[in-house]
Amino acid sequence: MVNHRGQSQFADDFSDGNITANPVWVSSNLSGNGADFQVSSGVLQSNGPAATSTLWISNNHVPDVSQLQVVWEFKARYDAAPSSSNNVEVYLFSNSSDLTATTEGYFIRLGESGSNDGIELFKTGSSTPLIADPSASVAAGFDVSIKVTRDTSGKWILEADISGGSTYEVIGTAIDKEFVNGDYFGFKVEHTSTRNKAFFFDDVAITSSDQKAPGLVALEVVSDSQLDLIFSENLDKQTAEDVNNYVVDHSVDQPTSASLDDIAPNVVHLSFEQTFSVGSTYQINIVGIEDLAGNTTSSILAGFVYFVEEPAVSKDVIITEIMADPSPANDLPEKEFVEIYNNSDKVFDLANWQFSDLKDAGILSHHYLFPGDYVILCSKDAINEFQQLGAVIGLDIWPTLNNSEDFLQLRDVNGVVLDSVHYSNSWYKSSFKSEGGWSLELIDPANLCSSIDNWVASEQLSGGTPGAANSVLSQNPDLTPPQITEVLGLRPDSVIVRFNEVLDTDIVPGNFTLSPEIGVSGIALQDNLTEVGLKLSGQLQGNTPYQLKVNSIRDCSGNLINNETTYDFYLVEPADSLEVIINEVLFNPYSGGVDFVELYNNSPKYINLKGWAMANAEVNGGKYDKKQISSIAMRDIVMKPHSYLAVTEDGGILKGQYPNSKEEAFIEVSKLPAYNDDAGVVILLNQDSALMDLFEYSEAYHFALLADKEGVSLERVSFSAPTDDADNWKSASSTVAFATPGYINSQTRQHTQAVNGQIVADPKVIVPDGSGRNDFTVINYAFDQAGYVANTRIIDAFGRTVKTLGENEYLSAEGFYTWDATDDAGSKVRTGYYLVYLEVFDLTGDVLHFKEKVVVGTKF
Repeated sequence: MVNHRGQSQFADDFSDGNITANPVWVSSNLSGNGADFQVSSGVLQSNGPAATSTLWISNNHVPDVSQLQVVWEFKARYDAAPSSSNNVEVYLFSNSSDLTATTEGYFIRLGESGSNDGIELFKTGSSTPLIADPSASVAAGFDVSIKVTRDTSGKWILEADISGGSTYEVIGTAIDKEFVNGDYFGFKVEHTSTRNKAFFFDDVAITSSDQKAPGLVALEVVSDSQLDLIFSENLDKQTAEDVNNYVVDHSVDQPTSASLDDIAPNVVHLSFEQTFSVGSTYQINIVGIEDLAGNTTSSILAGFVYFVEEPAVSKDVIITEIMADPSPANDLPEKEFVEIYNNSDKVFDLANWQFSDLKDAGILSHHYLFPGDYVILCSKDAINEFQQLGAVIGLDIWPTLNNSEDFLQLRDVNGVVLDSVHYSNSWYKSSFKSEGGWSLELIDPANLCSSIDNWVASEQLSGGTPGAANSVLSQNPDLTPPQITEVLGLRPDSVIVRFNEVLDTDIVPGNFTLSPEIGVSGIALQDNLTEVGLKLSGQLQGNTPYQLKVNSIRDCSGNLINNETTYDFYLVEPADSLEVIINEVLFNPYSGGVDFVELYNNSPKYINLKGWAMANAEVNGGKYDKKQISSIAMRDIVMKPHSYLAVTEDGGILKGQYPNSKEEAFIEVSKLPAYNDDAGVVILLNQDSALMDLFEYSEAYHFALLADKEGVSLERVSFSAPTDDADNWKSASSTVAFATPGYINSQTRQHTQAVNGQIVADPKVIVPDGSGRNDFTVINYAFDQAGYVANTRIIDAFGRTVKTLGENEYLSAEGFYTWDATDDAGSKVRTGYYLVYLEVFDLTGDVLHFKEKVVVGTKF
């Protein structure tokens, strides 16, 4: 009789004379005969090639050993003493039909251990038997009957009749349940060239029986008085429909009826007289339920909650605490978290709700959130650290929170935005606490409109209050009108207006007036209720100042905006190459410091950096192979004309090490590309990944007389000179603490226009003391056209060349060199007069000579 996995039995006595049907066996084919086994006189016989070989034959009729007790029986015969070259392994179950490729399984070994050969049970991956035979049962050959039993607890019993009959004696027992997945039973034979047909097998039987009580797979609350119980297997009808086998606590008691489903006999429908209360937690005790094999449940306890699914609306569930920067930690886990709070009288199942920032979104798992309850959201690997503090949900994808600023949203299963928070460092209202280890806490959950005015750093000594009421909890009613925070003309036909708090939804086009006059034909209030999109009836023009006036708009608390509120803005325009340029780079920060890359808008345009990125690269054959690419901005960040922005991973650290820096000009990112301390490539890409600027920097560009280059940035000298010109980069001045993130470079030089056919040195007196003030001179040149070839040298008072600035260089029509009072060896020259000597060959081969005097001074 043949069966499939999980059914009751399988047997083959080979009396039908074949292995290709009823049942089907699969075999190795080293012999080339289609199979390495044959049926001879009603017995399975090896039939391998006349060579040393390993044969196998198997079928896939092993029942599910995790659910059933399984018994294997078979006979095996070999008429000579087995050895390491002639032996048998009988696989009780294997995860591969090819028994030479088994990685998970158990087998009986007959032979291979010399004069002590016995009948032993092994599992794959171990050379030590689970059951060892104390006798040399098969040392001189074998004609044995073997029986193996395994129950669902993993207990093995090995029995054998070494005379080939059916009077079994126990060889041994063992407990092992490491492997439970394996469909294949079969024989593996190792033989020499003369023993290829010497192994015989017969009377294979695999039987199984159910010894496991039914388990509860799921409980579904159908209504306020009905439950469905889903079990792991089909049930006995009499015990399943006995109401005495079920009882629910809180006086609900036994069901009035229990019925086994006609179509799915593993499902029981229960009905109760007492109804369940909304939002209450119950427990049902299930006893005495039998499966079809008579296995009986002793006691199953399962909890459930009844609640009426009500649609969530904005602010039903709110974000009440944010730990964006947990380092250095106080007494809380050094992990990010966000706390949410049920601010309604409803019960919500949080399954498939979404928590996100501008970059990533994580999905919440099943959790009943009752009115007034909190739950902590964190990454999945932080669950254990927060469990002791309250209810926690770990997200497989955790939106990493930016330390200085981020935009967070909570959506329900239908995509409704329930709450959004656009926090920043200023919300802490404490420069000390904004450096890390303290959470931001909501002050008044009843104030549903305010943002910065309703948040502050936690006052709890541990750094925060995850899972509990906030330490700053108090009444903080919203009494102030909304304010415009930003107006963006992102497209010629539309404008985005952002407010500092949640607005009342009663907004119409007439609330907005543009000057110069352009009509507003439509409005769109965004999900966060703090942003309004305006559809224009006309077109904005580039580089034209506009003014937006707002009237009669209220926040959600009813406060009316000042009708005189106006905001100036411009149309945002796309940037061309080199309109936003790399202006300063710190690639070798102080110990504990951070890199930064400063950008400069070298155009009259307002330029949106949303979607832009920084990259690094390797240089291969003059080409730049981009390696790491990191986003600068996931949201709209508009650079004003001729403004600066410094991109860094930690604005707090950067400000701490460079106190003069401008925090308002920082863009904090979760990750910058790695920039090596000695040399590297900085790449700026726009939203379409087009190259905007590239700077291949080197430590050698620093001021040669600088003793320590750690913490010193390289600054651009001229906005108009090429980025790849080494003369266009200098070490930041010591007078600005060696870097100027977010504001004008200490080494910026106003371009001194040279008249055609002249060179001009500016300044003419330099004092190379590293102060950044007149440390170097800029030698500007100008010609009537490009294409001249020049040799440029610095000559001392004795006519000796002390520094070669350029040799046989192909010049543009205008340009410059820089000299920092060092000689060709990198040493500082003596004080005194020096001559800049420019020898130029024109297009006809004529030689032109230009000279300019420079004085090297010193401080006394």
